[in-house]
Amino acid sequence: MSEHTPGPWTVGENRTWSENHRGWTVYSDTVLIGEVFPHASEPTPEAKANARLIAACPTMAKYVITKALEGDTDAETIARSFGWTPQGYMGKTEPKHT
Repeated sequence: MSEHTPGPWTVGENRTWSENHRGWTVYSDTVLIGEVFPHASEPTPEAKANARLIAACPTMAKYVITKALEGDTDAETIARSFGWTPQGYMGKTEPKHT
């Protein structure tokens, strides 16, 4: 498993997907991470909240890894779900990204 795209990730405002749907983009400095589009034709607060949650992932991952390194077993379980182990994330014990 490779590391994720470095943060920070940002939410783009009202990007157009097609003539009939507008949503939100999540991107880093170098790459488009993803797009969130509601079932409705106009952006919804829920779609924007979902995009913000996705954009927060690098920060949340770093926090969870830090807590796992401090011995928090719940944090370790979460960190393992995205590829981290007590021996390190891709051979590194410290989180690389912010």
